[in-house]
Amino acid sequence: GELDGVEYTEDPVFQFGVPRSCPGVDARLLDPRLRAADPAEYEVRANRLASEFLQDFDVFLPLVPEQVRRMVQSIPLVEAGMDAIDRLEFNF
Repeated sequence: GELDGVEYTEDPVFQFGVPRSCPGVDARLLDPRLRAADPAEYEVRANRLASEFLQDFDVFLPLVPEQVRRMVQSIPLVEAGMDAIDRLEFNF
């Protein structure tokens, strides 16, 4: 495909490849981190989403290939920050 020869950047939270370019697509649209008005808020939201995904995904772990299990279990989270955000009552 058209993305076979492009460079990728790894998403630090979700660990998937984000293409740095794509034919016919503005490069600024490819990486949500680069489009965030507030990079700190983006990181908080990404970590919260990853945490919720992991909680819900536990029931599927026995059903997925070992490679997927390792990937899901290695997602780095900033759990302590989530508690502080909840105490401050930020609404996302």
